[in-house]
Amino acid sequence: MRLVTKPLHMLLLLMCILGTYSYWVWASTKQRPALVIEPFANTYQLQQDTGINFGFNPNERFPGYGGRNSHVDIKFQFNGLMIECQDAIIEIVADLGLIRSGYVSCPVGESSTVDEVTAAAHALINKINASKHWLLHKNHMKDTTQSNNEGSLQDYFLATHRGGLKQPYGVVRTRLMGWRSDKHRAALDLSAVIRWRNGDSRLRYEIDFSVDNTCFQAISSYEGASAKGKLNQPEYQKIQPLRDYFSHRIYKDIPWEERVELTHRYVTELCENKAKW
Repeated sequence: MRLVTKPLHMLLLLMCILGTYSYWVWASTKQRPALVIEPFANTYQLQQDTGINFGFNPNERFPGYGGRNSHVDIKFQFNGLMIECQDAIIEIVADLGLIRSGYVSCPVGESSTVDEVTAAAHALINKINASKHWLLHKNHMKDTTQSNNEGSLQDYFLATHRGGLKQPYGVVRTRLMGWRSDKHRAALDLSAVIRWRNGDSRLRYEIDFSVDNTCFQAISSYEGASAKGKLNQPEYQKIQPLRDYFSHRIYKDIPWEERVELTHRYVTELCENKAKW
């Protein structure tokens, strides 16, 4: 009897352990906020939807200027490009409550080995190069080596990994490639990186992005003029449409939700961006 029950007990114990582990994996993934990032996204709405702090709090000196977070699942959409990343570290820089720049730092699985991250980065490079909207602007790997001796992508991830072992704190980064948009003043940069945060020191590939838009200049003028009570002055005649659009109110006195929504709509729908390379 003992010969029969002992293996049965072991099997039951193993099933319990696997079940507990599966639940832990499911629960840890379920608890991570999911975030869609795109240029000029409304960070007030993102904060409401995900609970991630983008600076819209009563004690913030400059509300709506972005934020950072760890362990976030990301969908990054930018000028015809879509990149997904799980358990990312992010930093978002916003202007008037809209995303202008930042980085997304992506591991590959629980271990994120050199081979795994190199393969993921190689696939991402091919994906960006295949996009008709992005043009290769800078190959940092080629610029840092002798001509015709570029070295492999894996070499640069290995170097970053070794640098992380030598310096177990802060950030270790190796820049790889950079692209520019064919339509907007927008840029993407790809790096190999290790960031120490919350005990996580995995090797990652990192996407830095930035985008410019001339429509912000008009709203910035309105913001300053409304604060100084000069909306009716002749020098501000160029922003006459914005006076009506914001109902002649002081920009910073408009409630956060309404103010960022109006700004987002103006920048993305009503105003023609003229910022080009």
